[in-house]
Amino acid sequence: LAFVKTKKRGALIGFQPLGRKFLIPIDQCAIARKEISDFIPQLKELAEEALPAGYRNANLVVKAGDTGPVRWGGIGRHSLELPDSEYLVTEVHGRRIYHSLNTFFQANFSILNPMIASLRGLLAGESDALLFDLYAGVGLFGITLADLVAKVVMIEENKAAVRAARFNILKNELRNVTVERGRV
Repeated sequence: LAFVKTKKRGALIGFQPLGRKFLIPIDQCAIARKEISDFIPQLKELAEEALPAGYRNANLVVKAGDTGPVRWGGIGRHSLELPDSEYLVTEVHGRRIYHSLNTFFQANFSILNPMIASLRGLLAGESDALLFDLYAGVGLFGITLADLVAKVVMIEENKAAVRAARFNILKNELRNVTVERGRV
């Protein structure tokens, strides 16, 4: 979400079309998860308090896991980094997948289990296979499919995502999954 402090209209939060200078202000978002949509008015206040004097705008990231608080960042260096103990968590096909503000994770949680179930169907009977999870992110696919194959190799360029993927491997006690930082 874009956050802007204006002289005429005060603080605004909303969407800014790519390449445009105007903002479409919102107080809620019909397509966001309910807890995120409900958090937007409070986010506006928190962002206004956190914005340093002399600054007028910021790009905010807002996420939630299955349970727990809504997390946000985007004002100040490293504001999107979360310690492992504060990672957001989402359960997908019986695995707990941890993610952070500075890592990609599918925002539409309702598609995760059906998508993984479909992929699991494709891998049925492939117990000796080597699975490459390219552009692995935090390891959603590799981790939820690891029990079906002999080995999973995940490759991800983003340093924060690799850190979270390694955390996910450890937390899910997977011995047949590795993650490499690199470009595909």
